[in-house]
Amino acid sequence: MKNRGSVLVVDDDEDVCDAIRESLEDAGYDVAVAENGAQALATLRASEIRPALVLLDLMMPIMDGAQFLREVRADDELRDLTVVLFSADGGAHANATTLGANEGLRKPVQLRDLLAMVEKHVTLE
Repeated sequence: MKNRGSVLVVDDDEDVCDAIRESLEDAGYDVAVAENGAQALATLRASEIRPALVLLDLMMPIMDGAQFLREVRADDELRDLTVVLFSADGGAHANATTLGANEGLRKPVQLRDLLAMVEKHVTLE
């Protein structure tokens, strides 16, 4: 079951997570964070409630965004998650769908672009 107003932010940079969380919470979204793909997968697999959107960094320790996407797309329970990949690597964000994401954003992400992307995929109740 999807939680319509929820977003999971996956990034190893605590400052980035805090800034995104604050901006999205100010806009009315429920936000959870994970510091790498492995932590995000564990969180998702431990709950029946799914976020409406996962904002995923590509480059992270332990499990990077590409591995997270492979795991999610191979999992019957998680494969339909909407995932937006963000990366400072211009080629990676441009090829986000090739990696298994629904869309991509280039880091640093401008607040208006981030909010527009979230609004596109997440409905507030």
